[in-house]
Amino acid sequence: MARISGPLLDRFDLRIDVPAVHYPDLTNTQPSEASADIASRVLAARTRQSERYVGRAQVITNADLQGADLEHLINLCPNAATYFDMAAERLKLTARGYHRILRVARTIADLDDAPQIEKHHLAEAISFRMPQTAP
Repeated sequence: MARISGPLLDRFDLRIDVPAVHYPDLTNTQPSEASADIASRVLAARTRQSERYVGRAQVITNADLQGADLEHLINLCPNAATYFDMAAERLKLTARGYHRILRVARTIADLDDAPQIEKHHLAEAISFRMPQTAP
């Protein structure tokens, strides 16, 4: 990612490192969440978004939010707002990065069936934007 300029990198909603899979992980037999369960959570989150944005032209999902709609419809709980203000300052987020994190955090909250964005939703959204460090 070092070869991609900051302004271009700022246009990506999610950035994650995908490390090599170790052999013990390949042979793990513990059951994981079924695809059908994941699909049903995603469908429920999209339905919540559609209902939230009824009557708003050009807005169907959180990714479509712009300007004043973004600020008014995101719905941060107070401690999340304080946390995000501090994080934005510390991380020197651009306006574009700040808004992208808000959109992703709203989507994470929708997947969690939460009416407000909580601090842990923001922390997860921020983690998807930050470069991962090797152990």
